[in-house]
Amino acid sequence: MDLEIDKLTEQYTLKIPEILKVAISSLTPEQKKKLNLQIMFGMAKAIHDSRFDPEAYLTAREG
Repeated sequence: MDLEIDKLTEQYTLKIPEILKVAISSLTPEQKKKLNLQIMFGMAKAIHDSRFDPEAYLTAREG
């Protein structure tokens, strides 16, 4: 998938179990890159879903 993504300048801290941190540390750099992209997709989807308004598709009424 070839997406245009702004420069990654911000950091976001995420609490995870230690066992997961250990498993992540054993990933290759390419696998870590893929994981980071999947996490960003998940965050973008959560924001998208939070803004979803079903009425926009179910009624012709305005406002």
